[in-house]
Amino acid sequence: MRWLVVVWVVAMVGCRGEQRAVDAGVDAGADGAVKAAAVPAAAPPLVRPVGKRAALVRSPVRLLADAVEVAGGGVWVRVPVPSDPLVLVEGVHDTAWVVVRGERAGLAVPANEGRGVERPFVWVRLAGEAAPPAEVVLDWFQPATLDGEPGQRQQITVAGIDRAERFEGLSARGWQAVARWARFRGGLLPVWAYAEARASALGAEQARGDSGSAVDGMRLWMSEMG
Repeated sequence: MRWLVVVWVVAMVGCRGEQRAVDAGVDAGADGAVKAAAVPAAAPPLVRPVGKRAALVRSPVRLLADAVEVAGGGVWVRVPVPSDPLVLVEGVHDTAWVVVRGERAGLAVPANEGRGVERPFVWVRLAGEAAPPAEVVLDWFQPATLDGEPGQRQQITVAGIDRAERFEGLSARGWQAVARWARFRGGLLPVWAYAEARASALGAEQARGDSGSAVDGMRLWMSEMG
């Protein structure tokens, strides 16, 4: 009977030793010897980049205008895709802003009709029916994407405007491009919906040849946009 008591006491002491080893984060071997448990290496901290990323500045390009029309109080200029489309800024072009530089007021929008050579690339309208200049400079701003691609910027010089072919009906297509750009950018926001409707109306007036009611339409459209 005494030897049973001795066995029970030894067993209880061993169990308590193993429990203390587990609580202390160490390993108890089969022979009761206590060994230190391996400490896992600390994981490197996760670093999330924050802040603004500088826009990618593309090399300036020089493009030739292929068609011009003086109508409705302005000069419309069509600029086609060049023979090497890879020199142009990348991205969804309807999200871009295009700014006309110089003293003469102007409006420019992406054509967004594909990257095929000689397809329209950008539409430009200069205010007033005075003779068009030989060239005009545009600044193209392409916004950053949601998947982390930085924004892009490119300077485009449109040359040969004074020598481009006179093309009747160009103004109607130009206003249609403005309406499409406004619809893509604004969706259902009221100001952009109004801009789309106004540009569509001006394009329809030009298509009917009702130039009198569309005189200086670009300036009116820009002032109403604020």
